[in-house]
Amino acid sequence: MTGPHEIATVEDLERILDEYPEIRERIRRKLLTDEERELPRIVAQLAEDLRQLTEAVAEGFAQVHREIGELKEGQQRLEEGQQRLEEGQQRLEERQQRLEEGQQRLEEGQQRLEERQERLEEGQQRLEEGQGELGGRQQRLEESQQRLMERFQELYDSHENLRGTVLEQTAARRLLPRITQELRLRRPQIVKSLDMAMPADLLDALDRAAEEDRITMDMAAAVSVTDLIMQGVSRDEATPIYVLTEVSGTLNHHDIARARERAAALETATGQRTLAAVAAVIIPTPQQDQASAAGVSTYLLG
Repeated sequence: MTGPHEIATVEDLERILDEYPEIRERIRRKLLTDEERELPRIVAQLAEDLRQLTEAVAEGFAQVHREIGELKEGQQRLEEGQQRLEEGQQRLEERQQRLEEGQQRLEEGQQRLEERQERLEEGQQRLEEGQGELGGRQQRLEESQQRLMERFQELYDSHENLRGTVLEQTAARRLLPRITQELRLRRPQIVKSLDMAMPADLLDALDRAAEEDRITMDMAAAVSVTDLIMQGVSRDEATPIYVLTEVSGTLNHHDIARARERAAALETATGQRTLAAVAAVIIPTPQQDQASAAGVSTYLLG
């Protein structure tokens, strides 16, 4: 009769290994090296490392996709900004072309002024030559010469201010219908412009206000040489309104302050509502904001 640990068949070996774990462990230690016994743990660790690596790679791909999406959005915003920049540049080039055309007209006007100056100098020379011959008319000739010299000075000053002259004439022509429509005015008219002196009643009102110390003499004089003053009757309030406008090439803070101060002085002198406005070919954004904050209307000439 065989004992419980006797092995006659493979089945006996399997039974003993199943029933006696300590025997199975001793045999495993005998059959396997230390490295081989560590294989299950190593495989498990590798599986865990592989899982963590897979998760990290997946997160990395997700992050890359998000960043690619953000880059595409940024590129789209950049392209839109570039398009707006190109459109702005095109408008600037068109405005520059108009300025160059205006400069050409100014140069032509300057040429005509120089020709007039030459004719005046020739006339002055003839007057000087005739002075000795005319004897008793010498005094009258000297007076005529003085008038010619004054006229020459006026023409010279006109040459210096020709750019501003053209601009102010353009403003007077363009602003009247715009302001009339915007303020809903009846019977609109220009009462003061570059080639139109201020009416006597307004000058009298300014003089009285200065004499009564309601405004200064300097301010009264400044209002009298304002670039442009319009008058009309408000359809909404049925009251007279003045609109005092300062005109310039590029708007600056001095234009805004000047328009506001002069409009206030005119309102004080006349007792009638007076609005301040500025008109310019170029209106920078800071000056636009400053004018709005000061209650001064802005009009773009271009």
